Amino acid sequence: MNNSATTSGAVVSSPVRYDFSVQKLSNNLVRGIFWVTFVFFVLSTPTQWLTSWFGWENGDKIAEWMYNGFGCHPTRIFLEPWTIVTYMFMHGGLLHFGMNMVMLFVFYKYAREFFPNKTWLIVYFGSGVAAGLLFAALNQSAETVMVGASGGIMGLWGAAIVARIRYLRVPEDEQPWQCEMSLKKMLVFLVLQFATEFLIANVGHSAHLGGMLAGLAIGALLPLAQQPRVVASRIGFLVNKVEMVIVDGKSMVRSLEVTPDSAFNPERDFVAVENDTVDFRNRRSVSYEALLGTLPANVNADQLVFLASARQIGTATATEFHQQIATAEGEKLPDESGKLRFASYSVTAMTIVFLLLGQVTITPYLVYVGIAAVAATATMWYLIIGDLAGKLRRPYLFAGVILGAAALALSAAVGLAWLCGQTELVVQIIASIAIGHAIQRFVLTPLTITILTRGKTAA
Repeated sequence: MNNSATTSGAVVSSPVRYDFSVQKLSNNLVRGIFWVTFVFFVLSTPTQWLTSWFGWENGDKIAEWMYNGFGCHPTRIFLEPWTIVTYMFMHGGLLHFGMNMVMLFVFYKYAREFFPNKTWLIVYFGSGVAAGLLFAALNQSAETVMVGASGGIMGLWGAAIVARIRYLRVPEDEQPWQCEMSLKKMLVFLVLQFATEFLIANVGHSAHLGGMLAGLAIGALLPLAQQPRVVASRIGFLVNKVEMVIVDGKSMVRSLEVTPDSAFNPERDFVAVENDTVDFRNRRSVSYEALLGTLPANVNADQLVFLASARQIGTATATEFHQQIATAEGEKLPDESGKLRFASYSVTAMTIVFLLLGQVTITPYLVYVGIAAVAATATMWYLIIGDLAGKLRRPYLFAGVILGAAALALSAAVGLAWLCGQTELVVQIIASIAIGHAIQRFVLTPLTITILTRGKTAA
């Protein structure tokens, strides 16, 4: 990209901005997987609802054809080899489809920053195939059909775990920062996953295991991306307009703007992004992408001037640089380390509560549980808005938008559940969200504050 222009015989270049965030990567592929999965879902499960609602006899026939033609049948897997892939797009119901798609986006986000050039697709489909093969091998005598993307999702999870382990050999300033899950958190949630999935009926445990093992293996072999660095051909480039973000209590550079000096010549000088990958033997490969000027045919890495990375600007770490900015502006950096460390456990609490509620029949008490869940959810939103109101100049407008969106989403969920005959399910979901948030807010957060306060007092 060349932003140069000529004025009165001098070359003047405008600033160039670079974004370190993985959000700049395209999400088109994962969106494509979602929509293909959605089409498969619509052609299978909802057709059964049409049969029950309107007496449309062809609905069951279409669903049966979909499951027979695209699901993974252990005894027919070698006669119908395409099903080892197509079963990943099939799902056994609205909850199965919804939960898998949410988890796909979650672990896709983690895996894509680790593995460059869309190699996360190799992890996803490779793990899905391995999951199907292991399930088929262990269920040859069973007259059953396996559907769902769980095997590929577990593979993305396993690849992300092994990538974190491989990063222990990579210098900290070259490690990506966008993944909010540390290795410890990934392993904790993995233990919880295997401990709680036995509470769910009709789960292909062998498929989950096969997908995870394949993800670990593929993730150990694929090239691993390192954090990009912005470099220049010489001294004389000014880094300004830096956007910072706090991740796990540490300051990181989200984006920056680089301005060349008046002597910049786009035919001789350049600013570039240095992209590094390491293979499974920790051998490094480097490529360059020009931001300003023209790259020479052969770039001498030893002669390049380092400008910035997500963790460092010049000779200062990102945290030091962020602190310098805050000091100059008379502000104090927020301490979010404790909050970030414990907030994610509310998701675990929601999952556990949901699974436990699923083991009991709440139909006789459905109205009472529903009222309590709605009241708890309303209280949760009130507390969240109360926290945010002090940080916003127009809290009432923001609160109205949030409450309106929450009420609309809640009404849509209840209406859809009623149409599908799943009222008890939606009550379980609402109760799980409310109780999970309450555990995080009233148990984990006070405990965190107590631990941090005692630690500072003891120090």
